[in-house]
Amino acid sequence: MFARGLTDDLASLVKQLDAVVGKNEEKKMAGFVVLLSEDPDADEAKVVAFAEKHGIKNLPLTIFDGVAGPPDYNLAK
Repeated sequence: MFARGLTDDLASLVKQLDAVVGKNEEKKMAGFVVLLSEDPDADEAKVVAFAEKHGIKNLPLTIFDGVAGPPDYNLAK
């Protein structure tokens, strides 16, 4: 999943996905969240705090440098 901000709505969805991934670990279910950022270094601490605040344990949170996302993905603005 790609996100451009760390909002309460995103937290709700990520918590749900984190729970599903955790319950299906034996089936090797996986997923991840990518924060699209203009300043990945500054946002790193925000991502860590977001994961800790919301108890995210099974879903990796990562950062991509650029709010447009990977060029080949053609993400909507």
